[in-house]
Amino acid sequence: MTAIPAAPYSPEQRRAGVPCSANQAQMVALHDMDPDSSAYHMSGALRLRGPLDASALEAALRALATRHEILRTRLLQRDGRLLQSVLPAEDPRALPALQRHSVRGQGGERAMQALIDREASRPFRLMEEVPLRVVLVEVAPDDHALLFAMHHVIRCAAWHAFAAICMRLLVAANWHRAAC
Repeated sequence: MTAIPAAPYSPEQRRAGVPCSANQAQMVALHDMDPDSSAYHMSGALRLRGPLDASALEAALRALATRHEILRTRLLQRDGRLLQSVLPAEDPRALPALQRHSVRGQGGERAMQALIDREASRPFRLMEEVPLRVVLVEVAPDDHALLFAMHHVIRCAAWHAFAAICMRLLVAANWHRAAC
């Protein structure tokens, strides 16, 4: 049996991979039984009305991911063990990309809702990507929906901070827009 250090893991240890919790291992096992299921996805969408600078929003998302390790954490298997690894902020795979879509002229509300539903339920590839998805849907130049979808595997570590992260993202996006 491997002893777990009493002190928090160092940044180097977190990059190399540290053991997942029993709850995370259980979530992965359930996911592996039906990888196309969205049963363990959590999502929420915000409606944003008024001018929006998508580039500022993306810069804010990058800044938040740099600050919050859970947004840069991915899972990996090594020697039969499930680990979580915090990718360095400069690693392009580390940042949840802001996926941009437009439904302008394609049915408005219905098209937006269909896209949000599809993206919220799209399966995560847990061993290949950060289990967080951020999608911006443009309905009109001054009307957007912002979807956050995450796999339950990171819920234990992230859900308590999720609302705060969403609000920080929007505040930071507004600050980035004002600073440019």
